Amino acid sequence: MIQISILFMMALLLSAVVFILANRSNMLNYAMEQGEDQARMVAVAAETAIGTEESIRALMRDEKLREEVHKKFKYICSKADVRCLYLYTVDDDGNKHNIICAAKDDEEDRKINEEHGFNPVYERTLYSAEIDVLNGDMDGKSEFINNEFGNVYMFVYPVTDRNGRLLALIGVDYNVDSIIEIEHDEIRFLLINIFIIIAVAFVISHKASGDTAYACIIGKNEEFCKEPG
Repeated sequence: MIQISILFMMALLLSAVVFILANRSNMLNYAMEQGEDQARMVAVAAETAIGTEESIRALMRDEKLREEVHKKFKYICSKADVRCLYLYTVDDDGNKHNIICAAKDDEEDRKINEEHGFNPVYERTLYSAEIDVLNGDMDGKSEFINNEFGNVYMFVYPVTDRNGRLLALIGVDYNVDSIIEIEHDEIRFLLINIFIIIAVAFVISHKASGDTAYACIIGKNEEFCKEPG
């Protein structure tokens, strides 16, 4: 009886592993959704830090104002554990025009502003998430990308005027590890629950086999305890 219980537990555990592997893509999608929700809140905070439509125009002209908003962006990065946060526009030719770039890490912040800071024309191929937002996705769009800063989970959010006209884009970059950690949390949660179920099932099965053996010993279940044949 105990051997059967052990085999049953092993089969249950194997089934659980297969289930987790089969649903890994769903877990990753869930992790991305969680990442999008968090990134969207960060983007809204950045949008609030920018101010009005007139503020965006002023940022393009006023270096001192850009420095002030940059400090706000960097503060948001540190509090929300965001790798990079940036404000930019895209012209009709697909060229990016960076207005504000900020990073959580001081060294990366210095580097990103030296290379990609306020820039009248920043030629670079648009990512799918950016194209989707430019084409009217007002909820924002996310994408895994690889750039000179490594593997990044990018979220792009539109900044619009009162009439819904697109003014600029806000980019929120996370380390890919942040999203993978969400996925791992889900896997750990599933494994813990599966382990609890298996442990409870094993205890119940073990108790049942013990009760049967006890019944045999004291002679209360002789028919059940007889050897076949």
